[in-house]
Amino acid sequence: MEKQIGVEKLNYKEWVEKICNGIQTIMGLDCLKEWKKKKLNCPPKPKGGGGSSTPVNSDDPNEIYGYLSPSGSRFIAKDSVEAVDYRIEFENDTAFATSAAHIVEIIDTLDADFFELSTFEPTYFNIGNKREQLDGTPNFVRTVDMRPEINVIVQVEGQYDEKKGIARWLFTSLDPMTMEPTDDVMQGFLPVNHDGTSGIGDVGYRIGVKKGLEDGLEITNRASIVFDANEPILTPTWTNIVDGVCPESTITEIAYKNDSIVTLNIEGNDERSGVWKYDLYVQYGVGSPWMKEGELNADSTQVDYKVHDGLYYGFCVLATDSAGNMEQKELRPEVMCADIHLGDVNSDGEVNSLDASLVMAYYLEEPVSLLLAAADVNEDGEVNTLDATLIIQMYLNSEQKKESAPKLKQLFKIQK
Repeated sequence: MEKQIGVEKLNYKEWVEKICNGIQTIMGLDCLKEWKKKKLNCPPKPKGGGGSSTPVNSDDPNEIYGYLSPSGSRFIAKDSVEAVDYRIEFENDTAFATSAAHIVEIIDTLDADFFELSTFEPTYFNIGNKREQLDGTPNFVRTVDMRPEINVIVQVEGQYDEKKGIARWLFTSLDPMTMEPTDDVMQGFLPVNHDGTSGIGDVGYRIGVKKGLEDGLEITNRASIVFDANEPILTPTWTNIVDGVCPESTITEIAYKNDSIVTLNIEGNDERSGVWKYDLYVQYGVGSPWMKEGELNADSTQVDYKVHDGLYYGFCVLATDSAGNMEQKELRPEVMCADIHLGDVNSDGEVNSLDASLVMAYYLEEPVSLLLAAADVNEDGEVNTLDATLIIQMYLNSEQKKESAPKLKQLFKIQK
């Protein structure tokens, strides 16, 4: 009678170890060691844990993203931005990777010519759909449990050398049972990114920008990323350009579109990043506060505005460029629409000594508010002492009636 031999149940790893132990006994080779040893070009690109190719364009899976102005531009307003945020993304790309990545190292060397190195603050990191917020401490160690999707714990270590400006993030796969690093093929923390999410990670940080950077200076930054034992991969370079030039703008013309709508023509110019938008301000009544009535994009060279009979309207625009620099000028009427009485410079319905005093104050360049079209009594295009004298004469002439002063509904372009 044959004796039945029992079959020992072993898992895959145990079978490999037994086979290799047998070969070592027969041939004297450490098969398991040889099996684990990395071979040149095996598997084909990339070796070991995956990664991506050297970046040649924006489609590269490893990327760096930096500061964008409110307009979406990479221009940065000089001395107006205190700090900038960067995000470095890494992907175990399906086009190149053959297995999960076990170790990923990111290094970003920050330039002391651009940045205040003492202000570096890591803000967060992501692994697939796992997100960890950080408190800004430059050096940290965190662990992230990737189970049940992946049977691995990820240790994330952040290091920062303030003197050299070198920031480093190290992601390491740990065996949950031993909490030791593992290269088990099933325990890589960053799988091949077949689903578009699980194989992507990124880190973020904030750093202060130096003051007094020269207009037109390019602020550049890029990072190095290493997957397992592969060669470092450089991200594309993120570039911001310092803009220290403020834009200029004016309302060049005002015209009636119909009885109740006027059309304003706007011109603007910026020598660096270009005009982004215009803010339209309107003044209802001479000397009244200015009200912001809307924003126009740089392509809007005309705007229609509804007006009412018997009211004064002053119009002014301020431009903002793509970097966020705002035009530096005082709000004063550039064009206006008004029903006026010549001599009634404060629009109170009377021509008297107060109007003459306001004209003299304006002539002496004192800060006063008055309706210039009404102040130019002799309509010679200037406001001076002659106009003040004529206003006094109008006031003193007992036969001069307010009703006889010419009432005009007109549009005016104010000369600077």
